[in-house]
Amino acid sequence: MKALLAIGLLAFGLLLAAPIVAQPNPAVSGNTDEDLLRRADAQLRLAEVFEQGEGVAVDLVRARLHYEQSAHAGSDTAKLRLGQMLVAGLGGPRDTSQGLRLIRVLAGAGNINAQTLLGDLLSGGTLGYVDADGAIAAYQQAAHGGSVAAMVSLGDVFRSGDIVPVDLPKSFDYYAAAAAKDSASAKLAVAEMLAGGQGVTQDVASGLATLRIGAANGNGDAAMALGDLLLAGDVGQIDVAGAVEAYETAAAGGRTDAYLRLGELFRDGYYIRRDAERAVGYYRMAANAGESFGLYALGLGYLDRDFDALGSSAEGMELVQRAGAQGNQYAVTAIAGSYLFGQGVDADIERGLAILTAAAAAGNPAAALDLVAIYRDGLQRNGKSLLRRREQMALQVLQSAKDRLDRGSYLYQTLLLDAAPSGFADSEKAIGQLAELSLRDRRSLVVRLLAVNPNAFVALVQVRLRDLGYLNTRVNGRLNRQTIRAINAYCRFKAAQDICRPGPLSMATAQVLSSAF
Repeated sequence: MKALLAIGLLAFGLLLAAPIVAQPNPAVSGNTDEDLLRRADAQLRLAEVFEQGEGVAVDLVRARLHYEQSAHAGSDTAKLRLGQMLVAGLGGPRDTSQGLRLIRVLAGAGNINAQTLLGDLLSGGTLGYVDADGAIAAYQQAAHGGSVAAMVSLGDVFRSGDIVPVDLPKSFDYYAAAAAKDSASAKLAVAEMLAGGQGVTQDVASGLATLRIGAANGNGDAAMALGDLLLAGDVGQIDVAGAVEAYETAAAGGRTDAYLRLGELFRDGYYIRRDAERAVGYYRMAANAGESFGLYALGLGYLDRDFDALGSSAEGMELVQRAGAQGNQYAVTAIAGSYLFGQGVDADIERGLAILTAAAAAGNPAAALDLVAIYRDGLQRNGKSLLRRREQMALQVLQSAKDRLDRGSYLYQTLLLDAAPSGFADSEKAIGQLAELSLRDRRSLVVRLLAVNPNAFVALVQVRLRDLGYLNTRVNGRLNRQTIRAINAYCRFKAAQDICRPGPLSMATAQVLSSAF
């Protein structure tokens, strides 16, 4: 028996090593459907062996050739995988049009895996463009066919604001449909949205119960969502200690980006007493866990002297360069910033701008957005203006980077540019546009607005506090007594009086007020 097994393994090894020979045309050779099916299955299996490296070295070229032969013999699975490889340029030249054609034919024939993949390709920007309508249509076809993955993707699409305006009720409905089919990720999304009242009538008890159970069982995603809700006060009062505990649980559960949240908390000191040593420790944990942003944040902190005497400018530069080598797109902004502000090198504004301009031209969106911010806000150091505002230049850079930005990021920057010179022409309209952004982007923009144009920030806060019943006065962007009283009342409601103590126009208070949006 062992001899027979050895002979069989040897034969299989010879088959793998043998040169690939084109299969005869079944229409000419007279092969039966059963022969074709066997041939398709055999070629598909060989393709999978070479692609996954099962007992042999990974060889994408041979995998692609076997997928081609299996596809020619009629395997839909091979056609789909071949389409993916053609689009991505794996195992041979990239042929996006041919790859898409294969995928579209399968999708049109009702293949839900092809429909889901088509939605991914059209929404993800990997094709060099985004087709929002086409992506949603493909996902909906797959969802109607029972694809849970497509239901989750539709929930993500309408929640993120990346390709279409945010529509939280639609998002919740798709997540709920996927959750009903036992999708674990959808169940967590439903719980988070229920707890926060996002697109559905708020049910704090039900939503929190699900997230707490998940966190207690070591689910990092559940713990991360719990931390975000507690920190923002979306389930009542702001609970900083609870958020820190949840983020630590999330990190232990595999969400290494939770270390970044913790590092930011202790670096900024808005919600909790600033602790540079703890911030550095969390960023190091993130970096050690493979988060390039941990290296970037740590290096930037050393360059900006955010971490006192815990690291030098030279160490900071070495860290951001390592982050850049790992593909972190923000690293170049820190390197340019060292020249703009003279951090560890002689100040050279022209060189700093040149570094950013070259990176933006090479397709780095972070560099482009840094240029937008510089031209929009100008540059200051120690109260001295280094570069005046140039709003038209900012707009020009943003337009040139539009194709590399998702819809939400472009709208975010457009709103900041609209507010920069003299505030929003229509604060009510701006509030409506804010609603098209994801919850996280919306709140981030409100905080950022304080630095860009304080009057525009106050105007938006007035609109929102009026809508919530805290304020009954005309929206004018002025920090009058009524507005200050309304801000203080909101801070008390969130149990954030200590956080808001630095004043109504402090960054700490802006963080609290952002939770109203």
